[in-house]
Amino acid sequence: DVDLPAITVAVTTDLTQASDLVKRTARHYKHPRRAELKFTRGEAHGPILRLHVSPASLDRALLLADTFLRAATEQGWSPIPPPEPESPRYGYGRTAVHAQPSGPTYADLAVDGHRIQFQVEERADQRPLPPTPAELNRQKRHPGDRPTPRTETVWSGHLRLKRTRLDYPYDIAAKSWYETNHRTLETLFPRILADFRAVATRMQVIDEEIAREQREHEEQERRQQALAERREANQKLIWQLEHQAGAWHRAQFLRRYVRA
Repeated sequence: DVDLPAITVAVTTDLTQASDLVKRTARHYKHPRRAELKFTRGEAHGPILRLHVSPASLDRALLLADTFLRAATEQGWSPIPPPEPESPRYGYGRTAVHAQPSGPTYADLAVDGHRIQFQVEERADQRPLPPTPAELNRQKRHPGDRPTPRTETVWSGHLRLKRTRLDYPYDIAAKSWYETNHRTLETLFPRILADFRAVATRMQVIDEEIAREQREHEEQERRQQALAERREANQKLIWQLEHQAGAWHRAQFLRRYVRA
């Protein structure tokens, strides 16, 4: 059985009292009350949360995210900015200059020292739309001209919290938790936090295994280098001995010649 953490935080009900991360997210997605959100110096700019919800569910998703982040803070975890992009190098060790990204950057969660991505989504379906009268008339005039299929998004009103998949070297599948008509996501927070901790533990095991393999590889390279150096030193010694033996042989021959 998995030990579920105890959560004592109250559910966030007022967006103006949310964290600066959540308020920045509300402002980015144009929440109706965004003008009421106040920021202290330095809080107005920074990463935001990953959300994919309808305008009708935006307020609920933001309050849910704030409650989840405060529950994560109880575990000693905190949001962190995205990692810095690696700059490729072009010739003679010069680093290419990158333009600053124009879009938003997204925060992750630091769980026991490991980066985990998550997002709040609203479950939705794509419903096909019938052709418009203009498209039907155009099809009558040109039977081979098929109208482009169109769809509309039908939002369910039910949110889910998703932990994003972790690729190589971890290869940990994504996981989602859903709310229903009879269950809210807040009631699932202990399970979600327990899963995040288990994933972080798994990442730690993999990191330690990679570090161990790296140490073994470096030790093997060190031994091979030492062996190559000994062989090179022995080869030099053999050459010196052969050179000295040849010189000794010539000296013996010359002494016998002089005596004769």
